[in-house]
Amino acid sequence: MEQLLALESDSVRDADVSASAIEEIVEISVYAVAETFDEAAAIADSTIRTAIHAAKGHTPDWQTIQTLAERADLVEA
Repeated sequence: MEQLLALESDSVRDADVSASAIEEIVEISVYAVAETFDEAAAIADSTIRTAIHAAKGHTPDWQTIQTLAERADLVEA
């Protein structure tokens, strides 16, 4: 978590890590700001992987985030 927080910036913030030893799951989330969803997803993906490497973790089988952008337009009621 310390490495992830060190990477926060104007485009990456609100980092969070949770884990379940019973379910053997680690969930890492960040809020990324960019022009498009795909760009934000790439920034988040890169930031999380960089934090794992900074923590001496390894990501040999890392797969990039598969993105599916859905667009919703807000309208005034």
